Amino acid sequence: MELEKPATTSHKGEKISSYTIKFKLEVVEFAENKSIGAAAVKYKVDRHCIRDWKKKKDDLQELSKSVSNKKRKRLQGAGRKPLSDVENVMKCRKKY
Repeated sequence: MELEKPATTSHKGEKISSYTIKFKLEVVEFAENKSIGAAAVKYKVDRHCIRDWKKKKDDLQELSKSVSNKKRKRLQGAGRKPLSDVENVMKCRKKY
């Protein structure tokens, strides 16, 4: 099980973790053979994350085969998108 050290804590005080693609695929494989609930308990991962990983299994498998993406943890396009200059100005104006 490849779990990295958490960087921060959530608002509930729980540790936030990031998981490698290899770990996600291992959890999905277990969930398909047993159940999502059993996988959540065994790997200590929220069942909603496992459900999402199952939906993205094909993309995760494709990404794991790529040599250049061995350290990646997210699929292409995941994460917060940068704001454009116009959106930044609009956000600043809404605050005042």
